[in-house]
Formats: sequence, C-alpha cells, structure tokens
Amino acid sequence: MSITTLRLLIALLASLGPSSVYAHGGVAIESDECVVRIGKFTMHFTAYQSGSGTEYCWELPASGEVILVFDLLDTAMRTKPTGVRVVETTDEGDSESIVRTVASREPKSYPTGTIDLHGTFETGKHYAALVTLGDAKPQVLKAPIQVLEPPGRQLAPVAAAVVLVTVILGLLQGRRLPFGGRGSRRSRKG
Repeated sequence: MSITTLRLLIALLASLGPSSVYAHGGVAIESDECVVRIGKFTMHFTAYQSGSGTEYCWELPASGEVILVFDLLDTAMRTKPTGVRVVETTDEGDSESIVRTVASREPKSYPTGTIDLHGTFETGKHYAALVTLGDAKPQVLKAPIQVLEPPGRQLAPVAAAVVLVTVILGLLQGRRLPFGGRGSRRSRKG
C-alpha cells in the first residue's frame, strides 16, 4: 500500500470517526454552549459524571449517575421562582410525551443562584431539562440532554470499514488486470 493511499485511508477514517464529548472551559460566556437564555435572563448548565470532575453540557459521555447544576447568572433571576424538572421522554426533547421524571426541584427563589440535581441517565433514551421561571406567566426553557454511545460501539463500524478497505486495496494491488496495466505483477511481452 502506498503512502498516499494510506494517508487517504487515514483521512477517510478520521472523518467517519465518532464525535467526541469535550468538556467546556475557558470560553467566553457569549460562546459557551452551556449558556442558555430564558427570556431576558441567562442560565449556565453543567453536568458532572460520578467519579469525574470533568464538566459537560447537554451531551453526556456515558450512562450512569450525573450531577446537574443550573446556575442562574442574572441576580434578578435569583429572586423569581424557578423550577427544574429533568424528564425521560419518548422522543428527543418532547415534553408532551414524558415517560418519567429523573429529577426535579419545585419552583422557589434561589438566592445563591445554584440549583443542583442528581439523576441516572442511560444510553439510547431521550431526556429533556424543563426550566420554569416566574409565577403568573412563567417562561419555560426546554433543552434536550443526550447520552452518547460508548466509544467501543461507535468504533465497531469504523473498524469494519478499515478491514474492508484494506482487503479491497490488497486485492486490487495483487490482482493482475486483464489489459496488463497497473496492478499487474508481471509485464506483458508482445
């Protein structure tokens, strides 16, 4: 296999690879994907997998116990009744098809600005965070929470593709073409 073919194969496989879950940090608040708006107010969401100090946003790297932290960034927001409910749904983020409540906090004011919850999340299921702000005409934020496939499961199709491409390239290089062109092991004499 030539170096060029190998490089092309590596580039192809890299583009097919699983998406990684990256912890956030060091990002300006305007660019932080963990920051969401509820009307004119701003809230920051962070998830921590048990046993890990790594912060995640809306995509969790694996099934298991998770600590969810909702930080009310605007001080005015901290005086308003705020409720949080994390639910499992039958579809991505569809609050009208709630299967069960994973964790919740009743609406009340949070002077410190921090609401924390604990829940267990499983791969292959859909979840949503429902944050309600205010009394009379509450504002509601609905945000999907996703548990990604374990890396081993994502790599299996990629590994199969590598084996298939390697076998095909090996067959093409070792096969004698009928017209005696490239790929032929011996030259044609005429």
